[in-house]
Amino acid sequence: MMRMERTITLRIDENLYRALKKQAIKDERTISQEIRHAIREFLKNKNRRIT
Repeated sequence: MMRMERTITLRIDENLYRALKKQAIKDERTISQEIRHAIREFLKNKNRRIT
C-alpha cells in the first residue's frame, strides 16, 4: 500500500514547541520528525483508551 502524505499547518504553543525541540535534540531527530512522532504516539494512546 502506498503511503499518502499531506502537508498541514499547525499552530502550537511556544512551550510545547520548546519541549518538542528539546526532545528532538535528545533523540537526534529534526523538529518535524519529532512532531510526527508525538502525533503518532498520541493517536496510538488515544486508540488504546477507546478499546
